[in-house]
Amino acid sequence: MTTPHTPRSGLLAGGNWIIDHVKILDGWPQQDALANIVAESWGNGGSPYNILKDLSRLGASFPLAGIGLVGDDADGQRIFDDCRRHGIDTAQLRSTSLAPSGGRDTTDV
Repeated sequence: MTTPHTPRSGLLAGGNWIIDHVKILDGWPQQDALANIVAESWGNGGSPYNILKDLSRLGASFPLAGIGLVGDDADGQRIFDDCRRHGIDTAQLRSTSLAPSGGRDTTDV
Protein backbone atom coordinates (compact mmCIF):
# COMPACT_ATOMS: atom_id res chain seq x y z
CA MET A 1 0.00 0.00 0.00
CA THR A 2 1.36 3.39 -0.90
CA THR A 3 0.49 6.61 0.83
CA PRO A 4 0.00 9.88 -0.97
CA HIS A 5 2.96 12.18 -0.74
CA THR A 6 2.60 15.75 0.38
CA PRO A 7 4.44 18.08 -1.98
CA ARG A 8 7.55 19.42 -0.32
CA SER A 9 9.72 22.37 -1.13
CA GLY A 10 12.53 24.22 0.54
CA LEU A 11 15.77 23.42 2.27
CA LEU A 12 16.22 21.86 5.71
CA ALA A 13 19.79 22.17 6.97
CA GLY A 14 21.20 20.38 10.02
CA GLY A 15 24.58 20.21 11.69
CA ASN A 16 26.59 22.57 13.90
CA TRP A 17 24.94 25.84 14.99
CA ILE A 18 27.68 28.11 16.30
CA ILE A 19 28.20 31.70 17.36
CA ASP A 20 31.74 32.82 16.55
CA HIS A 21 33.07 35.34 19.06
CA VAL A 22 35.66 37.53 17.33
CA LYS A 23 38.04 39.65 19.38
CA ILE A 24 40.48 42.17 17.90
CA LEU A 25 43.65 42.60 19.95
CA ASP A 26 46.02 45.56 20.03
CA GLY A 27 48.88 43.17 19.27
CA TRP A 28 50.02 39.60 19.66
CA PRO A 29 51.18 39.20 23.28
CA GLN A 30 54.58 37.86 24.18
CA GLN A 31 54.66 34.71 26.28
CA ASP A 32 53.25 35.37 29.79
CA ALA A 33 52.08 38.84 28.74
CA LEU A 34 48.64 40.34 28.16
CA ALA A 35 47.00 42.02 25.20
CA ASN A 36 44.12 44.48 25.16
CA ILE A 37 40.87 43.60 23.40
CA VAL A 38 40.08 46.67 21.31
CA ALA A 39 36.91 45.39 19.60
CA GLU A 40 34.51 42.46 19.84
CA SER A 41 31.87 41.14 17.48
CA TRP A 42 29.99 37.95 16.77
CA GLY A 43 29.03 36.08 13.65
CA ASN A 44 27.22 32.96 12.65
CA GLY A 45 29.16 29.76 12.25
CA GLY A 46 28.52 26.15 11.37
CA SER A 47 27.49 24.90 7.96
CA PRO A 48 23.67 24.92 8.26
CA TYR A 49 23.59 28.35 9.86
CA ASN A 50 25.93 29.81 7.24
CA ILE A 51 24.10 28.22 4.30
CA LEU A 52 20.60 29.21 5.42
CA LYS A 53 21.56 32.75 6.34
CA ASP A 54 23.41 33.24 3.04
CA LEU A 55 20.46 31.90 1.05
CA SER A 56 18.15 34.23 2.95
CA ARG A 57 20.37 37.21 2.17
CA LEU A 58 20.41 36.16 -1.50
CA GLY A 59 16.60 36.22 -1.53
CA ALA A 60 15.88 32.49 -1.80
CA SER A 61 12.39 31.92 -3.22
CA PHE A 62 11.87 28.69 -1.27
CA PRO A 63 11.36 27.97 2.45
CA LEU A 64 14.44 27.75 4.65
CA ALA A 65 14.49 25.72 7.86
CA GLY A 66 17.05 24.60 10.40
CA ILE A 67 17.24 21.44 12.47
CA GLY A 68 19.57 20.86 15.37
CA LEU A 69 20.36 21.58 18.98
CA VAL A 70 21.74 24.75 20.57
CA GLY A 71 22.58 25.69 24.13
CA ASP A 72 19.95 27.23 26.38
CA ASP A 73 22.04 30.36 26.85
CA ALA A 74 22.54 33.82 25.36
CA ASP A 75 24.24 32.42 22.24
CA GLY A 76 21.42 29.94 21.66
CA GLN A 77 18.88 32.73 21.95
CA ARG A 78 20.96 34.86 19.57
CA ILE A 79 20.77 32.03 17.00
CA PHE A 80 16.97 31.81 17.32
CA ASP A 81 16.54 35.58 17.06
CA ASP A 82 18.89 35.87 14.07
CA CYS A 83 17.16 33.02 12.23
CA ARG A 84 13.76 34.62 12.74
CA ARG A 85 15.08 37.96 11.46
CA HIS A 86 16.23 36.19 8.30
CA GLY A 87 13.01 34.20 7.77
CA ILE A 88 14.56 30.84 8.73
CA ASP A 89 12.04 28.42 10.27
CA THR A 90 13.26 27.30 13.71
CA ALA A 91 10.45 24.83 14.51
CA GLN A 92 12.93 21.93 14.45
CA LEU A 93 15.74 23.78 16.20
CA ARG A 94 15.81 22.94 19.91
CA SER A 95 17.71 24.30 22.90
CA THR A 96 19.04 22.41 25.89
CA SER A 97 20.78 23.30 29.12
CA LEU A 98 22.87 20.12 28.73
CA ALA A 99 24.90 21.55 25.85
CA PRO A 100 28.22 23.07 26.92
CA SER A 101 28.36 26.84 26.70
CA GLY A 102 31.26 28.80 25.24
CA GLY A 103 34.39 28.88 27.36
CA ARG A 104 33.04 26.50 30.00
CA ASP A 105 35.09 23.48 31.00
CA THR A 106 33.11 20.57 29.62
CA THR A 107 35.01 17.77 31.35
CA ASP A 108 32.28 17.48 33.97
CA VAL A 109 29.29 17.59 31.57
